[in-house]
Amino acid sequence: LFMIPKKKSDQSFPAKPVFRNEKVLKLKRKSWAVNPSEQNVLVLDTPAFRIGEDGKWEKASEILRVDSKIKDFLGIQRRGGQMMQPWARKKNPAPEKTLVNLSYEFDVKEVPFGMLALALEKPETFKIAINGNKLSSDSESGFWCDRSLRTITFSSNLLKKGVNELTLECDYTEEHPGLEIIYILGDFSVKVS
Repeated sequence: LFMIPKKKSDQSFPAKPVFRNEKVLKLKRKSWAVNPSEQNVLVLDTPAFRIGEDGKWEKASEILRVDSKIKDFLGIQRRGGQMMQPWARKKNPAPEKTLVNLSYEFDVKEVPFGMLALALEKPETFKIAINGNKLSSDSESGFWCDRSLRTITFSSNLLKKGVNELTLECDYTEEHPGLEIIYILGDFSVKVS
């Protein structure tokens, strides 16, 4: 942090404190049991995608880039600092629209126990499936971190060892709020590779 006064001053700031070891205690245990205070999170932000019913599947890309490609396809304004929020715009009685499919793949080394949750914005705008098993988007169970991130619980029995697929499908129009990162919450560990 640089402090630049408006006028020349003799004021100085104290030096950064230097810490030193007062006591070192060697612990005999090699590992410790850890109980998390909340569920862990698997971030899903790079889906493979298809624009249009007859469109070809495109390789996985960062979700905001996917959103921009869809807007370009529809000929509507991309998101940005100067755009008007979708909820504040005058509604178009016949908006441009297209079918959009998203496919997120993730690898499961050990299937977790119990219930998990999917957290996403506007779940009611999507058809959702995990490994081909449909989830009801109107079975919301609350929210995570922010009231806009709605949660839908599902059984970990829908997962399998190895590659798993979460799919989302929606009719994307200019009134759609835009695509965002989605999350799987639960009692599991996550390794980023």
